[in-house]
Amino acid sequence: GDDGQADYEQGNEWKAKHLDDGYEKYWEFYDGTQGSISPTPGDETADQPGDPVNTELVDLMNGRGVSLYNYTGHGWEQGLSSGNFNVNAVAALRNNHRYPILISVACCAGNFTNGECLGEAWQRAGDPATGEAWGGVAGFFSSDFQSWAPPMEGQDGMNQYLVDADGVTLRPSIAGMLAYGNVLMIAAYAQGGETMADFWNPFAEPTLLPRTKLPQALTATHTAGTYIGVSDLTVYSDVEGALVSLFWQGQTLAVATVENGVATLNFPTLDNVGDLTVTVSQFNYIPYQGTVVVTPAGTAFVVSQGVVLDDATGNANQKADFGEYVNLNVTLANVGVLPANATSATLSTADDNVFITDGDEAFGDIDAGGTSAVAAAFAFTVNSDVEDGHTVNFNLHIEYNGTASFDAVIPVKLQAPALSVTDFLIDDSQGGNGNGRLESGETATIYITNLNKGHSDSPLAKGILSTNSPWLGIGDAVDLPKIAANNGSEAASFSVSVAPDAPQVVQANFHYTLEAGAYGQEADFGPYTINQIIETFEGQNFSMFPWIMGGNKPWQITSASPYAGDYCSRSGNITGNQKSVMELTVNVSENGFISFARRVSSEADYDFLRFFIDAEEIVSWSGILAWEEVSYPVTPGFHTFTWTYEKDAFGTAGQDRAWVDDISLPPHEIAVSTQVIGDEDLNVLVSPNPTGGMFWLSYELPSSQAVSIDVTDLLGRPVASAASSDQMATGRHREEIDLSHAAPGVYLVQLQTLEARKVIKVVKQ
Repeated sequence: GDDGQADYEQGNEWKAKHLDDGYEKYWEFYDGTQGSISPTPGDETADQPGDPVNTELVDLMNGRGVSLYNYTGHGWEQGLSSGNFNVNAVAALRNNHRYPILISVACCAGNFTNGECLGEAWQRAGDPATGEAWGGVAGFFSSDFQSWAPPMEGQDGMNQYLVDADGVTLRPSIAGMLAYGNVLMIAAYAQGGETMADFWNPFAEPTLLPRTKLPQALTATHTAGTYIGVSDLTVYSDVEGALVSLFWQGQTLAVATVENGVATLNFPTLDNVGDLTVTVSQFNYIPYQGTVVVTPAGTAFVVSQGVVLDDATGNANQKADFGEYVNLNVTLANVGVLPANATSATLSTADDNVFITDGDEAFGDIDAGGTSAVAAAFAFTVNSDVEDGHTVNFNLHIEYNGTASFDAVIPVKLQAPALSVTDFLIDDSQGGNGNGRLESGETATIYITNLNKGHSDSPLAKGILSTNSPWLGIGDAVDLPKIAANNGSEAASFSVSVAPDAPQVVQANFHYTLEAGAYGQEADFGPYTINQIIETFEGQNFSMFPWIMGGNKPWQITSASPYAGDYCSRSGNITGNQKSVMELTVNVSENGFISFARRVSSEADYDFLRFFIDAEEIVSWSGILAWEEVSYPVTPGFHTFTWTYEKDAFGTAGQDRAWVDDISLPPHEIAVSTQVIGDEDLNVLVSPNPTGGMFWLSYELPSSQAVSIDVTDLLGRPVASAASSDQMATGRHREEIDLSHAAPGVYLVQLQTLEARKVIKVVKQ
């Protein structure tokens, strides 16, 4: 590895440096027996004979506690190989208030796209019921495969960063650790370092201040009180470089650093009473917090003590909802030391989302320390089209004793519906074959979910659905009740009929309008495919289409983690320099697309899933890739689609296979083995093909003659037939054939006349 070191030599280097920097103990857990080269031979922390087990690490974290965990070795999504520290071990942690940082040089332990990875488990560990946290406060994990030497240099940098930190010349943070390690790694390994940096993720709050020693108490002194009109504050501390901040009325008012024992904070003049919060923090110290009370200086001082919203004429929830009339019950308080006479107040705002109907009120004389409360002191109306969550800032101008005044801001958050249109569901279980797709002759119900994430119930609503497809008929608009606030939902349902003669693979787009007063929404859905030709593998075999398997091992049907439904196809179990091939040939009738979902778990850059059209490679994938839909254009004519998973001579990674699901084919005739006897042109067409049950057989006779139509399975067993006639007239004819009772698969439709016979394959889905 980096610097010619083995993983245990890397660990021992940092053990020695951290012990010199103040760590009390540094345990070694190495594969094999490495105790003889320990920096602390014979000590309880030296490596023990044999390989470590994760219970040793868990017991140490739960018992004495661990601050830093350096790991260098192999890994996978859910764990670290040496010691088998994995997500199950994390689940056994109960290290209350003793939270380590884990620096991991290992493959994929931060890959958060394939189930819960170690990095996620490390951060999430705890008891949701009590809020008690376990696990780690921070961790650095790669989301992809790591090389060997560059990440070791990065780990060197992160550790050196902690050793160098003193809180004055270097004030450390989690983000700083990663940045420093990446900088050293890239400087040493150029592109190799950049590649590793791209995937090394901090599972942590980046601004967190780490600790490398048991924290000491931090002492700070300051005045306990100050007055309105003051604009500075001095804080004293013997901890150099400590960061001091003032928090006032919801915001940070000022910050300063302790220099020579003093931090002076300057800020805008204080103009109200309240509490200033003083916070002092420093690396390896327990933060200090204190309060400075702000009071008036020897006069009367009137402030707004409380405001209560009264919307009794609306929904009476003491909130300002859209379209409501709202009264404000106001209490003023004299927090000064002298009386406030002839007190009055005026309410105003520049916000045009509301209209003030009563803006002036007299509160009379208020004794020192006294209050004056007036019900319905002010009133306003809320517009009927306001945005949910919008805050109106009212200004309350208070006057007393002739010349004294005070202005207070009264924020009022407005509530309204926040509507959205979400799910679009096709249900053809009653009027179709229940596959969730629109097909010729079916009647389906489309359900559209209307969601209200706002804080007010919506007005009465209406849903309207339309389409650009001439092959669909849609029912009338749907009346909806008020949609409840706080994630309430209502479903609009529409009856949709598909024309019996709708062609193959034709697109339909939908436009939906939700009417609800001023809060209507519009949404577009689609394109959806009518008579989609799709291989789902739900039949648990490859009989729906004329699949051809090749290579060293055939593809298989599996129920493990399909993209959709219960089944998908996966590559065969192959070894070095082998391949697993799945292939389909169709006669595409018009321009279209082939789309499918794919997933890969292989050795990155060595083992590949490749997709070909007519022996030309279109795309390839390698590494750990989650399910993703892809689509590629296809022109008319015969085309062969090929999926190949192939391996190089050496090595494996992941599950060493590929998966394919939900293959959507372009418009085509499954007529790759059409048989015609005789030279008479019957001009035979089948639509839709594939079919969900019913299909039309169209043919043309050049002369009057007898015709027979039969449907058989691939073994020649009769499945269906159309009426035969001794004599059919010259011209075009159309027969409806029912395969609803037949199992999904490929069937042969045979049309026989005295002079010709034609056989066409039809697919029943």
